[in-house]
Amino acid sequence: MLDLFRSRDTAMRYLLIVLLSLVALSMVITLVPGFGSPPIGAADTTTVADVCGEKITAQQVAQLVQIQIRNREMSPEVAELAVPPMVNQMVGEMATACQANKMGLAVSDAEVANSIRLLIPTLWQNGEFAGKEAYAGYLQRMNTTIPQFESRVRQNLMLEKLQRVAFDGIIVSPKEVEAEYFKKNEKARVDVVKLAPDEIRKTIVPTRAEIEENYKLNTARYILPPQLSATLLVADVEKMGAHLKPDDSELERIYRANIDRFKTQDRVKTRHILIKSDTSTSKEDDVKAKAKAQDLLNQIKAGGDFAALAKAHSQDPGSGSKGGELDFYPRGQLDKAYEEAAYSLGPKQTSNLVKSAFGYHIIQTIEKDLTRTKPLAEAKAELITEYRKGQLVDKIPQIVDQARGELLKSPGQAEQIAQKYALDVRRIEKWSGGGDFPGIGRSRELDLALGALQKGGVTDPLELPNSRMVLGVLDNVAPARVGGLAEVEYRVKTDVIESKLLKAMETLANAFDAKLKVNGNDLKKTAADLNLKLVDSGDFDRSGQMPNLVGAFFGEEPFAHPIGFVVSKYRIGSALYFWKITGHTNPGLTGLEKERQVIVGMIRERKLRERRDLFEEGLVKRLKEAGSISVNEDAIKRVATSYRRG
Repeated sequence: MLDLFRSRDTAMRYLLIVLLSLVALSMVITLVPGFGSPPIGAADTTTVADVCGEKITAQQVAQLVQIQIRNREMSPEVAELAVPPMVNQMVGEMATACQANKMGLAVSDAEVANSIRLLIPTLWQNGEFAGKEAYAGYLQRMNTTIPQFESRVRQNLMLEKLQRVAFDGIIVSPKEVEAEYFKKNEKARVDVVKLAPDEIRKTIVPTRAEIEENYKLNTARYILPPQLSATLLVADVEKMGAHLKPDDSELERIYRANIDRFKTQDRVKTRHILIKSDTSTSKEDDVKAKAKAQDLLNQIKAGGDFAALAKAHSQDPGSGSKGGELDFYPRGQLDKAYEEAAYSLGPKQTSNLVKSAFGYHIIQTIEKDLTRTKPLAEAKAELITEYRKGQLVDKIPQIVDQARGELLKSPGQAEQIAQKYALDVRRIEKWSGGGDFPGIGRSRELDLALGALQKGGVTDPLELPNSRMVLGVLDNVAPARVGGLAEVEYRVKTDVIESKLLKAMETLANAFDAKLKVNGNDLKKTAADLNLKLVDSGDFDRSGQMPNLVGAFFGEEPFAHPIGFVVSKYRIGSALYFWKITGHTNPGLTGLEKERQVIVGMIRERKLRERRDLFEEGLVKRLKEAGSISVNEDAIKRVATSYRRG
């Protein structure tokens, strides 16, 4: 194949270069477990595109959207905008595969088999194939068949082969490497004045009339988001296993098998007063420290309050303010002299003076836990909990999957299904996201999953802490609506502040700009004249990360212009920047050889993407003209708008 590649004309070489540069999305839409399964709610088999006789359905597009939302590669809010380019990418990928098939490129059955073995290793136990029935059953759970799955595997292997061949055919010249090295390692330096809005914002206080006027003029902007009503079904090991009670002999067996876990280590809890005296202390000061400690001990023996004296006199900064109290410490973690005294005392007993490496201590033992084995009676509750988890934790995913299957058929029967499978029911009303779910707490995964559903849809099973799982059923969606002033007043007030802030910032920026011109583009003098801070960025590369300035990025401009070049009113967010190029550092070529291979790879990847995009655009256009590709724009629009709320 390599000889064939090298003998083709330019157009054919470009074809081969791009054929499998599209593998990434193809692997997502064809090999990810679950792709091809019906989307939440009723499946939509409407054809959105036909490429060389192979159809892309609304169902497939919806499933890909769900996968990307679930993997946090896309937020539900942008799903509507993402659908059209996603379909275009799928069409381009399939068109490329179609053209490859026309060229007679193929993958052997042995290669397909080896790839499947890597993709689904569970079908091979001890080197033996589990059989066609197990294979088909596995794929059925993914809502696909053996012929469909193997066809997708074959297509992806073919494209991977072509990408490797195409990549080998890209030539990178030494001049290109040198130019890329220079670009990668060149440094720039700028002086910067930032007009930050924070201080100005604090001075702006909108009047009631301004708030009401802004709301009146912009009422349509103040939309309240859709509010969801949903039923959550929670699988909780503790509650589901409440009826599981091991008999005494089983508890005894578990206890004996885990006896080491129930052995406690010596530990002691104390309070102390420390008067410091270490190896750097003079003899005279040591005598004074000991005398002070002895005086405090005498006060305690005479009935003085240990905690009060510790707060007033202890020189241990960690415990003095707490009345000298320390946490439990296991044996071996305290100073030896301190530890020996602490363990020799009984509860509430106070030591004589104890000299440690830190000084003189007065120690009072509060509590001691000596090494022992917790008896079965004390360990019983813990053992029962673990027994229940052991009985159920591996079964919960199966139970939840079964419950989900019934919910997909009858989403209105959530409570009955929950009762059947011993699942807890939680209801949420008027949910806009971001808060605590009842009995669950915050869960971004659940938020995103519910937000991606249509009415009657069911989430995938989601894991929760403490060996729990949850399913969500979207019962209803109250559409987005315009909020009343009382409901959106904070937003209206914020908008008034920001509007005034922009004007104030613009006024300040204009004043700075005018002064800068008067000063002949002397940025440092202008900053001093207007009492503004000037920052030297330090040297930085094209990543834009400036050592002395966080949050600013000026793109290519600091590298594209000469030293002395000034930029005014450069906006980043709500901040405005004035900056001046003060230096360029030429990296030379001394480090080129160390980076050559990495740079060659970067350039080849870039060329591959550029050629792929160029070729794909032309190929799709040609196949459309030939009638081999048809795209249903109305169907794409319907899929996209199905993710719109309200």
